[in-house]
Amino acid sequence: MNVFQCSVAVFPCPPESQTAFESMDPASWGVTPDAVLAVYSWGFGAILMLWAIGFTCGAIITTIKKM
Repeated sequence: MNVFQCSVAVFPCPPESQTAFESMDPASWGVTPDAVLAVYSWGFGAILMLWAIGFTCGAIITTIKKM
C-alpha cells in the first residue's frame, strides 16, 4: 500500500508535488517517541486543565448557592 504526501500546501495536490511512502513504518514518516510523548502530554494537559476549570466553576457556584 502506498501512502502519498503533498510537498506543497495546496488542495488538491498537484501530481508533480506528490511523493509516495512505500513503507508503513512510522519512523520513516518522522514519528519519534519524543513526538508521541509531546502529543500525549499536550492532550493530557488539556484534559486536566479543562477538568480543573470545570471543578473550580462548580465549587464557586456551589459556594454562592450556599450563601
